Amino acid sequence: MQRGWWRFMLLAVSSVWVLSVAQAASNDDLTHISTRPAVTLDESRLQSVDYEIALLRAEISLRQGNRDAFLQAYLRLQALPSLAEFELRWQWLTEQAQRLNWLNQKSSTRLSQAGRAGQAGFAKAATADHITLAAPLSGDLSPAGLALQQVFLKHYTHKYLTFIDTSLLSTAHLISTIEANRPDLLVLLERLERTIQLAEHFYELPTILFHPGNLLDPAFQRVLHPTYQQQALALKPWLDRHDARQITWLQWHNASSLLLRRLNHQLDRDLAPSLVESNSQLNDLVAQRFGQQESLARQNWLARIIEQPLTGIGRSRQDQAVVVFYGPIEQAMLLRPLLEYHQQDIPILWLPSELPDPNFFNLSLARWQDTLALFPSHFLADLSQNTGLTSEDGLFFALGEVMVELIRRSANPLPDQFDTVYGQVMVSERGEFHLEQQWYRLQRGLEPSY
Repeated sequence: MQRGWWRFMLLAVSSVWVLSVAQAASNDDLTHISTRPAVTLDESRLQSVDYEIALLRAEISLRQGNRDAFLQAYLRLQALPSLAEFELRWQWLTEQAQRLNWLNQKSSTRLSQAGRAGQAGFAKAATADHITLAAPLSGDLSPAGLALQQVFLKHYTHKYLTFIDTSLLSTAHLISTIEANRPDLLVLLERLERTIQLAEHFYELPTILFHPGNLLDPAFQRVLHPTYQQQALALKPWLDRHDARQITWLQWHNASSLLLRRLNHQLDRDLAPSLVESNSQLNDLVAQRFGQQESLARQNWLARIIEQPLTGIGRSRQDQAVVVFYGPIEQAMLLRPLLEYHQQDIPILWLPSELPDPNFFNLSLARWQDTLALFPSHFLADLSQNTGLTSEDGLFFALGEVMVELIRRSANPLPDQFDTVYGQVMVSERGEFHLEQQWYRLQRGLEPSY
């Protein structure tokens, strides 16, 4: 009887042990197996969101009767992987557009061009015989247009060139003028609203857009990548490693808010700027941020309690990891002395809200103290070549040279990258191009920081 009881207990314990091991193994397996599908799930969710956004845009444009906006959204939908959950809405959308004759042969041709960049569209830019530059060639904005014009005249003596002064023409007149010229390649430098209108109108014409407007079709267009997006990409590795509470963001009062919005989106953070309007306010903000005023307040409170005068230096807070300043050169130069006064030796990252005058910057180099600065490569090329250009003129001369190389390499598949005298140029798979940004250390001179 006892032997049977022990056999029963041994069997029960063995069963429990086997079950526990099996559960542990199965739990481990589940953990291992569920890791990769979680990533897939996130990716599919993002694809679903992208598809539904494009679908909603197309549906709204259809209801509003906006054919151009509809075709843009429809093109986006065709470029995305089809999803079964939206199949019925896609079919309805296509049927309604066909009923309105919005998907006629011309539109279908346009929508099918996106994957044929190597056969048509912008690929033909290198062989273009007639190039038109539409840009402001008079008035306040003319230096940029005239810089591009000089690049054209330098490189394309063998081609038929047309220059259209956009500052003198209405949008409708500008469109008719470009159409009358019948160029093989259009280079467009205009403000955002006009850029979008003209790019949409000339969607089947190889075009280079120098305003960071919306890219419609990389098979036909190349567009300048916005500077703030490049700056955000360069900043992200620095800020990714720190909690938002460890980052001090100081921003000149009239600097664009687009950079910080882009960064917050990339980092999934909620960084808030401390706006600076003067040198004295910069001093006050640094003092407030690093807590020395609170330390001095505690010192004064203790002096009142013990009824004895106390002397000393307030202790600065020690939980900050980095200071970012998005603003002009004059205030950027003050930051290191201010931080040292407040007993801080943390990194300073300076992003110019506007590029400094090259001559002034050269004169200031000996005065800088341990600051990391982000510059586009063309700015350093202007400094080394001592061109005597202003920053803005230098930018458009550099972009003009980039344009020449973009045209020469127009048949190259995307993404692409190449070197110029102004630095490395990156071209994304969406046809966005930009000159590389580089970090430099300013410490009584200038040297690259890798």
